[in-house]
Amino acid sequence: PLFVKPVTGGSSRGIRQSARVESFEALRSEIKWILESCQDSALLEIFIPGLEYNVGLLENNSLTCLPVAELRLNGGNPNAFYSYEMKSIHNKEVICPANIPPEVSQQMQDYAICLFNALHCRDLARVDFRQKDDGTIYLLEINPLPGLSPFYSVFPKQADAAGITTEALIEMLINNALARSSKTLR
Repeated sequence: PLFVKPVTGGSSRGIRQSARVESFEALRSEIKWILESCQDSALLEIFIPGLEYNVGLLENNSLTCLPVAELRLNGGNPNAFYSYEMKSIHNKEVICPANIPPEVSQQMQDYAICLFNALHCRDLARVDFRQKDDGTIYLLEINPLPGLSPFYSVFPKQADAAGITTEALIEMLINNALARSSKTLR
């Protein structure tokens, strides 16, 4: 199966339950919908079945990895993915820290740090991975501006697991921005 999504956007914008396609006709239909409804180009990927994990990164003097979270969809169904429909009803379970071996967690965190630095991100990001049954880890994407809602976003749950309240998280981000702005005003 393939996975079809808009090139730009965020918050699962343009990712519908029909994004996972298994026929040429379904592929054509999904691409047409993205071109017409999202006014965007379509990105095609091989669909990777497996469990989904998120690595949160937070800069506060130095870059820190927050505890890895498992995003459990449809009870852990390896073919489930976080569509807009699923996101809009908050149909997910976040397990943080994820119940995975330390070496797997470390490997994902190492990949996330490399990606964060290579893309010159700053302040925060969330990097999403899938792990197949054979243990292979695949990068899905980096979110340089992850959701910060304390009610349903993954990143604040990761911060909380690291002992950082949502209020302290927001304060860190504001302080980072103020420090940058004071350097540019000089």
